[in-house]
Amino acid sequence: GATITWDTDEGATSRVDYGTTTAYGSSASDSTLVTSHTITLTGLDPGILYHYQVTSADGSANIASSSDRTFTTTNVTPPALVTDFSASDSVTAQVDLGWTNPADTDLAEVVVKRQEGSYPVAHTDGVTVYTNATAVAGAVESFTDSSVTAGVTYYYAVFSRDTALNWNDTLTAGQNADTGISPVGP
Repeated sequence: GATITWDTDEGATSRVDYGTTTAYGSSASDSTLVTSHTITLTGLDPGILYHYQVTSADGSANIASSSDRTFTTTNVTPPALVTDFSASDSVTAQVDLGWTNPADTDLAEVVVKRQEGSYPVAHTDGVTVYTNATAVAGAVESFTDSSVTAGVTYYYAVFSRDTALNWNDTLTAGQNADTGISPVGP
């Protein structure tokens, strides 16, 4: 949501017209006569530019309105999880990784993390084995991790970030996490 505040020099009603264009389309109001006005707008979409105009009417029905103003809501929603993540370990000294990026239009980055003993629990955990800072929404990606030791079990997870720097650090084995063991050579 967003909170709009303004002052008047005498008691007056409070009304905010708002929307994604100067045609507004939505409004919120309070008929109480006050000099310090506060209207909270709810149901706003994240990461969107909104236009608004405040209007007040005093007890004599004199009306005053502001010019058009704008604000942008904050995007706090992380992208969806990567899907179909797999770690294929059929070749000595390498693990082949594959996944599908989330379809979020604001997807900015995916990063693959690896560690021994347990899954990385966040994008800051474990060893980074792959980063794509120009990830394409919905794209199928693959990477070969050749910095592995044969016979060691590695736990992989891939995490996604949007343009507002929100990371999805959810870990779901079989969706964005898998294990790989590079086989010992003949």
